[in-house]
Amino acid sequence: MSFSPSLHKQFALLLLSLSAVLPGAVQGAEEQERLIATMTSATSFPCLAEANVMLNEQVRLMAPSGLMEGFRAGVNGRVDWSRGNKSYDEVYAIVANALLLDEANNGPVVDVPVRRLLEDVVSRWSAKERREFDAFFAAPSGKLYLVNIVDGAMCLGWMIGLNKPPYLPLTGPALTRWENRVRGRDAISDEVLKQVNTLSKAEQERFLATMPKLGNVFTEAIGRVAAANIAPAERFAAAVKPQMPEIKRLLTKAK
Repeated sequence: MSFSPSLHKQFALLLLSLSAVLPGAVQGAEEQERLIATMTSATSFPCLAEANVMLNEQVRLMAPSGLMEGFRAGVNGRVDWSRGNKSYDEVYAIVANALLLDEANNGPVVDVPVRRLLEDVVSRWSAKERREFDAFFAAPSGKLYLVNIVDGAMCLGWMIGLNKPPYLPLTGPALTRWENRVRGRDAISDEVLKQVNTLSKAEQERFLATMPKLGNVFTEAIGRVAAANIAPAERFAAAVKPQMPEIKRLLTKAK
């Protein structure tokens, strides 16, 4: 089988990181659990969960193209090996169906579950920072940050990026879900300001003072966790292996 060795690297690039940077050991499991519980009590992070599903759909949709590049040598330049060529389209359909079956049997091709994301975030903080942020997220200002910034503006930015190059244009139900989620994106800053204004003066000051300390820790965690949880290139190759006799037959007769 001719398999493109660059496939996994291409996906890693799409996931914002070329390497899987695993979080360091978190000292104090109880402290970690308490902090994660504090954050999840404020919100279930529905936007992040939906963006995770959409990310997996996008990577799965793009996976066949990477494999198809690996089959290009099999036609020896005899044909225009691209969409619209009958042989290409037939092989593409086989590959796409094989990857769908693989996902049904083995789970998502890439996964950024909220729990794993929060674990990565917490692992970046010192014991002092964990105590400070635990108190912050338990307060009204911290809950607003999690709901309106992390699962609001930040997640919205991620979601918008999932329908831009190098990702494929969304279609059908996926496009509808995307449109429903990003609707009103131009007003997100006004909505955050409106919610901040509902806080007491002390909580507003706390919100403004703590935001810079948190920095980009949540957005950076998305890239790390995605890169660490993308399926290895070998899994894509194994998924189409049972179909290789038919694929080779189609490559041989391609014209």
